[in-house]
Amino acid sequence: MLIAEDLALLLLDDAKGTWLLDSSHRGPVLAGAVLTELVLAGRLRPEPGADGREPGPKAKLVVVDDAPLGDPVLDAALARIGARRPSRADALLGPVAKGLEPELVSRLVAAGAVTPRQEKVLLVFSRTTHPAADPSAERSVRDRVASALRGGRADDERTAALVALLSVSKVLPKVVDPASVGLDRKGLEAAGKAVAADDRIAGSVKHALASVDAAVMVAVMVPVFVAGSS
Repeated sequence: MLIAEDLALLLLDDAKGTWLLDSSHRGPVLAGAVLTELVLAGRLRPEPGADGREPGPKAKLVVVDDAPLGDPVLDAALARIGARRPSRADALLGPVAKGLEPELVSRLVAAGAVTPRQEKVLLVFSRTTHPAADPSAERSVRDRVASALRGGRADDERTAALVALLSVSKVLPKVVDPASVGLDRKGLEAAGKAVAADDRIAGSVKHALASVDAAVMVAVMVPVFVAGSS
């Protein structure tokens, strides 16, 4: 599965089938996972900094290889990004997020990981939830994340990137019970940052992922700040 599918699976409550993040936050976080996948696949890289300096977290991302990857979600995102001028990650989250959530959920349903369930809210409004259909699918992803948090290091770059997204979106304690990995909440957050700082990820890939993570973190925090200040 894609990193975005793993992330969506973790963000759906197993029993209730509801999301652990509200709608204003889900789009940027899931889009960040797609950008992360494109970076790891060697399709996106940051523009070099001025005078040859290393690119910072606000560096613009450019498509360095527009060859299709054979996955509709990734290829659609790559085409949208490629049609634009080089842009910062925060400017790419919106375009990539368009239609992404329902597509990911549809794929999880098709894979038998979750099942759609119609419910009534206040006996009037209808909504569709997606509780787990095959708990082993979500458990496998959660176990990888928990193992990385216990040891302070992921087994692979994709798991490290997944933990980084959970960490910057402030949802890690909702996904992993701190006590289950022998930590308190503060220790869990520190472990998430340690796993995200994977020394196997270096150079332009590291800088590109840092820019994506920074964009996701801001996208998650800004709506909360605005709501709290209104």
